[in-house]
Amino acid sequence: MILTITPNNENIQKFNADFLEHLISFGEWSPAAHLSAYGLFLKYNTNTNRFHLKFDHQYNKVLQLSISQYYSFIENSSSICHITLPLSSKNELLFLLCEANQMIEDNPESMFILLFGNLLIRVCKIFGGAEPIPLDEQKGIVGEIVTITMLTKRFNEESLSNWSRSGLVDVEIHHLGYDMEVKTISDISNPVVNVSFANQLQYKDSIISLLFVVECKSTKIDLSLPTLPEFIDQMITNDYGGSETELGSKFIQCLEKEIEGYPWNETEKRRFTSRFDYSNLFSVYKISEGDSADQMAIGNTLPNGVALSKYKLDANVLDAFEDVDEWLG
Repeated sequence: MILTITPNNENIQKFNADFLEHLISFGEWSPAAHLSAYGLFLKYNTNTNRFHLKFDHQYNKVLQLSISQYYSFIENSSSICHITLPLSSKNELLFLLCEANQMIEDNPESMFILLFGNLLIRVCKIFGGAEPIPLDEQKGIVGEIVTITMLTKRFNEESLSNWSRSGLVDVEIHHLGYDMEVKTISDISNPVVNVSFANQLQYKDSIISLLFVVECKSTKIDLSLPTLPEFIDQMITNDYGGSETELGSKFIQCLEKEIEGYPWNETEKRRFTSRFDYSNLFSVYKISEGDSADQMAIGNTLPNGVALSKYKLDANVLDAFEDVDEWLG
């Protein structure tokens, strides 16, 4: 297989996808000749359903790779790095090959062996290195930041100072008659959320309790999307007018209080590899007396002797809140 077309993102991705399909059907070692005539070989083992990548780098030193728990080393010596990865990681291998194509296009005069070694370290870090904060928690932070930022339209800095990541609900503004819990999901059309505590979403006579459901998708492949530190920096600049404004300064103080380790230094920032696509899609629901969430909170639906610490809830069974844009002001 020889790449004979002028490369662009779509052609590169299609060619490399076809190359991986060829590997699967071929079953033997094949050079990645469209990248380099030497140094990189791949194959697919039909008995183990795993891809093999062998990189003959001759660096005279071992590559320091942080690999995923689903990858394994066959050899990682001073001259050869041989990794296997499962069929389920095919998209990750596709990403590596596409990035290699782009790298060659951007650096036509550089040695492939040197470029690919650095690329392999970076890509393994993306898919294998532990991040400072687990992915689910990062998504939750994104959703909460989006929500408290929206709430500043109605409550000004009250939404910031009353944000708590360790409370029963995320935002309590009881003196103004509200509390708000935020759940972040990947698909707003299917708003099934994880309720952390059985009594988290409970009707209260004197308080309007709201559930904000925010859509946010995550990926490690689309490098045009922001990591969590990049997302926060963008919010500070675009939504709070920068760190020097009064509201921006208060927002940063809240981040320092609620997010362990914030602010991160440049080295710590580079350890964040998950990226987030927030599409401005969200729904708001009101907790009503006797609804499903309220019944779970007071234990009406559970048999005697049964207690739940958490559960899943389809938010569609709850009452939708009034016109949110008008309410936010």
